Amino acid sequence: MKALKTQHGGYTLVETLAATALVALAVGAASVLSLTMSTQEEIMNRVSRGIAYQEAAARLWQMGYEPAEISSLLPPEDTVQSLTFTALTGTFPGPVDMEGVACTAVLLSTPPASGVWDPGEWTGGKGADDVTRTHTMNLYRYDNR
Repeated sequence: MKALKTQHGGYTLVETLAATALVALAVGAASVLSLTMSTQEEIMNRVSRGIAYQEAAARLWQMGYEPAEISSLLPPEDTVQSLTFTALTGTFPGPVDMEGVACTAVLLSTPPASGVWDPGEWTGGKGADDVTRTHTMNLYRYDNR
């Protein structure tokens, strides 16, 4: 009499569950990475817009405009919480008299948290209203006084 041969042609339930758990873990990690990258891109986009606004204000000051005039000339920008000009004191190197200011912009890194999710709009989550970055530029121009 011949012995019967048993053949295992498939996976066991435990192997299938383990493989499913690994795939689910990988999909979860990929989604977290995607959200993190999208968030970072949004933050950097807002900071870039704020710095461009500050640079425009700096060029206007170097052209001879006063800070009060600059505020009225530039359009409102929701990424800039405040823009200030502080006079620098001391002597500045150069062949002519120069005047200097520190132009400081407080940038909102995240949009105001609304608590409501609209497609394509990141709300920043709870408590994100006070996430700011401060960027300072020292500016110089000929003293026309």
